[in-house]
Amino acid sequence: MAPPATPRPGKGRAPPPVPPVPGFREESDFTITYGKGEARVSVESFNGPIRVKTAK
Repeated sequence: MAPPATPRPGKGRAPPPVPPVPGFREESDFTITYGKGEARVSVESFNGPIRVKTAK
C-alpha cells in the first residue's frame, strides 16, 4: 500500500474558496428565498448598512 499523501513542506493550508460576489452598484436590490418566505435585501453601498425586510 502507498503511504498516505502528505502536504509538501512550506505550503500552508489552502484558503477556503470565496463565493463569487455579484457586481453591486451604488444601490441594488436582490431577493433571497428561503424556507417558507423570502427576504428583500437592499444594499445601499458595498460597505454600508444592509437592511433586510422579511415578507411572510
